[in-house]
Amino acid sequence: MGGWIKWEKDLESDPRVLRMAKELKRICNAGEFHPVTLVCGGLVRLWSYADSHARADDTLDLGPSEIDDLIGIPNFCSIMPADWLRQIDEHTVELPNFQGHNGIEARKKALTQKRVETHRKRKSVTPTLTTALPDQDQDQTKTKRLRSASVGDSSPSESERAPRTAKNAAEKRTKLAAAIADPTVLRRLTA
Repeated sequence: MGGWIKWEKDLESDPRVLRMAKELKRICNAGEFHPVTLVCGGLVRLWSYADSHARADDTLDLGPSEIDDLIGIPNFCSIMPADWLRQIDEHTVELPNFQGHNGIEARKKALTQKRVETHRKRKSVTPTLTTALPDQDQDQTKTKRLRSASVGDSSPSESERAPRTAKNAAEKRTKLAAAIADPTVLRRLTA
């Protein structure tokens, strides 16, 4: 498998982790380390090992005592909840839905989610207009179409209309720029 495992930032406050930490503190002298830190470290070591050695059916060829030795925390497997670790036999355990959280498809999904989130946060480098320029008055356009249809005139083709529309838009922009530059227009608009 790859070089990372899924780690939820809220895992350290997960009730299952807190219960494990409380039980670990009761059965084992944790010394100077906080029990939650020990539990989280043990989970990382177990899940890192499983990432490389778990089979497609989420099983490991290690028993609970062998996992405890691997992690370095006595009775670690005995305090794990059943939805994280199930003992199959003396030399095999199952990590339920491990591939669902850390398998290839889960990784693709997580990376896609991260990529989409980054894309959404990215700022646009293209400047945008704060207000749209008026193209044509919709009512006038509809009225002209209705008149030409009733008279029997054929409407101009797309190729004939395009140059006029571009020319009209350019004229409107020029008029708008001139109006903005004229102080009397600004006074009338702000009054």
